[in-house]
Amino acid sequence: AGLGRAMGSAALRGGKGWDRGAARRWAAWALVSVPAASLRGAPVARLRAASRRGVCCWWRERGVISAATATEDEEEAGTRVEGGRNRKGVEWFEWALQSAAERSSPAAESAIGSARATGRGALAEFGELVPQGRAEPWRYTDLRAIWTRGASGEAASPSGEEWFVGELGDDSIGVVVVDGEVDASLSVGLGAGEDWFVGSVASAPAEVDLSALAAQPVEVGLETENANAALGSAPWASLNAACLEDAAVVEARGDAELVVHVVHVSTGTRLAHPRLAVAAKDRSSVSLFQTFVDLGRGEPVCNSRTTLDVEPEASLSHVYALAAPAAYHLEAAAAAVRGRYELVSLGVGGRGRLGIECALLREEAHAAVAALVLVGANDTLDFRTQVRHLAPAATSDQDVRIVVAEAGRATFKGRIDVPSVAQQTDANQLCRSALLAPNAFVNVMPCLEIVADDVKCAHGATVADLDGDSLFFLTARGIPRDVARALLVQGFCDSLLHTLPDPVLPGLLAAVRAKIDSLVRPPS
Repeated sequence: AGLGRAMGSAALRGGKGWDRGAARRWAAWALVSVPAASLRGAPVARLRAASRRGVCCWWRERGVISAATATEDEEEAGTRVEGGRNRKGVEWFEWALQSAAERSSPAAESAIGSARATGRGALAEFGELVPQGRAEPWRYTDLRAIWTRGASGEAASPSGEEWFVGELGDDSIGVVVVDGEVDASLSVGLGAGEDWFVGSVASAPAEVDLSALAAQPVEVGLETENANAALGSAPWASLNAACLEDAAVVEARGDAELVVHVVHVSTGTRLAHPRLAVAAKDRSSVSLFQTFVDLGRGEPVCNSRTTLDVEPEASLSHVYALAAPAAYHLEAAAAAVRGRYELVSLGVGGRGRLGIECALLREEAHAAVAALVLVGANDTLDFRTQVRHLAPAATSDQDVRIVVAEAGRATFKGRIDVPSVAQQTDANQLCRSALLAPNAFVNVMPCLEIVADDVKCAHGATVADLDGDSLFFLTARGIPRDVARALLVQGFCDSLLHTLPDPVLPGLLAAVRAKIDSLVRPPS
């Protein structure tokens, strides 16, 4: 049918006004005329464009259409193949790669050079994976806002007086990453101990494992097999690796107990590709606080990638906070869990897309994902999770809460995969959304795919306004309606905020409270 439409549109351009039957006959002719080698393993888009070029050539030879028209058609078809039907996206990716190449050229044998080679290889091999709005993984992502953004060109850098710098404290390890590069002057406590290391990849000792920097995203292979089930983070992760300039590394070994704050700052002067690699080995315990902020200048794009490795007897507690209203934030996070992993994600407005892939690789491994997404006017947040149970008797739990106010747009797609090897799996997923305005929009897609037959799994979603009975109970006791609504929203959010581990940055909690208050009491 797709080939028929392509042939029919080209035939109408020639002025012949053929019907669909004629278009289908010409489509069949094109299929047998195009060399088989060019069709082997090709996606539908490439097949469609190759057939269109063949028919245009036949029409040109017989004078049905002019040579100029045929050449234009062939060029257009070729562009669609190269760009995956997304010319602007291809141009943006090429600009990003060129910008990174102009800034630095790391040695090929270094960890950064190896990561760049891996990322560029993935993009070259899977070039048709450039995100496009028609594909399911990016259907609710505002790609146009990304393609129109770039570097502002205005010089900017943190002054050291920002709240996120002043609250790191002298008794904790704080890593400040500015536009993807570790800033040692603003960071606190960087270095190496007997059984730990925190710092830039350039200063990592020989015993620190840096292989995760060059690891190819696992999802790249899944994108072409089942695009509808894909998380959609592979292109961004590959681009991050291809443009890598520096990386923050956290590694704990033995019985080490670490508390690390990592603050990523987008200045707006250039496209940033922050990279964080965390490894909890042996019997270690790591508490990681990862915060993304901006300086409020320009319209920067932050394409971040985070990889987490948790060994069988280790544990990792992870707080991920997005508090960058000016930047468009993209995150491709991947956790390989053999021990215990707990994540609390906070989306404090702004625009962005957060994709988290969690693979449970050992028996009795555990992963818990809790998320609070706060969306107000002009905010667009897309939160996606994919938990893959790849070992028996593993457990996972997902609790997502979304609050959307005036003209906000939020999306959640959570997927749980339980293949036949994952017997005795216990997996739960629940997403609860509160819409505070008639024009608020939320799209919720809980997904559960089970092949194993001895499992205990549940998933669900609710979308509603605030509870009417609770509002009546409060207003009947003399509490003003707007105050009553604020109390209900705060209670809805606080039950998740209370799960945050200590010590959380006070400025971050203040930003979350202020966002909740702005959703309930929008400015007049």
